[in-house]
Amino acid sequence: DDDDNDTVLDTADNCPFTANPSQNDADADTLGDACDVCPNDFDNDIDVDGVCGDVDNCPSDPNSGQQDNESDGIGDVCDPDDDNDTVADVSDNCPLIANPGQEDNEGDGLGDVCDADDDNDGLDDGNDNCPLIANPGQEDNESDGIGDVCDSDDDNDGVDDGVDNCPLDANAPQVDTDADAQGDACDADDDNDGVADASDSNALDPALCEDTDADTCDDCAVGVDGFGPAADNDPANDGTDTDADGQCDAGDSDDDNDGVDDGVDNCPLDANPAQTDTDGDGIGDVCDADDDNDGIADGSDGDPLNPNVCEDTDADTCDDCAVGVDGFGPAADNDPANDGTDTDADGQCDAGDTDDDNDGVDDGVDNCPLDANPAQEDEDTDGLGDVCDPCLGDPTNSC
Repeated sequence: DDDDNDTVLDTADNCPFTANPSQNDADADTLGDACDVCPNDFDNDIDVDGVCGDVDNCPSDPNSGQQDNESDGIGDVCDPDDDNDTVADVSDNCPLIANPGQEDNEGDGLGDVCDADDDNDGLDDGNDNCPLIANPGQEDNESDGIGDVCDSDDDNDGVDDGVDNCPLDANAPQVDTDADAQGDACDADDDNDGVADASDSNALDPALCEDTDADTCDDCAVGVDGFGPAADNDPANDGTDTDADGQCDAGDSDDDNDGVDDGVDNCPLDANPAQTDTDGDGIGDVCDADDDNDGIADGSDGDPLNPNVCEDTDADTCDDCAVGVDGFGPAADNDPANDGTDTDADGQCDAGDTDDDNDGVDDGVDNCPLDANPAQEDEDTDGLGDVCDPCLGDPTNSC
């Protein structure tokens, strides 16, 4: 019989049901190439995974997907070292990622290179500011992206926490006034005198007076700080300290701190080291309401330091004076109308000012007496200067 009609009798045909007259059998497995599903595999897919042995990366172990982690030509199912790190998979804590040193930070059997949470604190390494040291709270004192538990310098002052006398407060110079191993930057009592810095008027010196009764003034024995007269610089306990020097006025011999003792100071509460007293009345200018003693308060006095210069006695913003005293007239009041008009704001009201626009041309001959025009331009020769002519160019001014 010849079922495939290829001229080769079935009894001798290596593919009796598939025509193959040449009887080719590349793998010599007695199955002709024409009907051999694995023509180059003598064992014909011995692991029955659908991949012929001649191209199977694990010919004796089923691995239809042909997975090969490190692409070395040996499939993962038959590769004893899938990451090629010289550590056999059965002993490798990261069998698919090379880690020859087998580092395992927290000893959980999962190597660091393939462990998403190397410190087992519930935070993925990519979002953990200390991926190798557990810190679920993610504390970061100076917000530098490095968590406190793994940051050797938590205050970023250049001094390692192990030797820093204020590990959480920057204090590079390591100042420690009272030598108590706690730096001033984080010490609530820098001079260790029992008075907290916030209430201590001399926080860095325990020998100086302190404000023990919280009245803002130092309390101390006579002579300790040069003030007196009693143990408390503020016997009245009213807290008044004019010069804010820590010595209340009641016990301060120089309340304005100007170097002049209160007993001889002509302004004991206002600093005036020069002791200037224009009118010689014993009251210094800085605290005298009328420095020239002319009866006009300095705030309203046109010249508060000279009693002989005209003043604005009627508060109309214009100086009032006798004819000739200041070069203006014609009467004792530069503003007889008392309307306060002073065009050029020179202190002489228009009624008594011979040059109201202060352009150097007397009002009597000024073609614009209220508008400055020193050159007296008059283009249309109508007697009105150009700067105040409403019909410039029209001599009839009938515009």
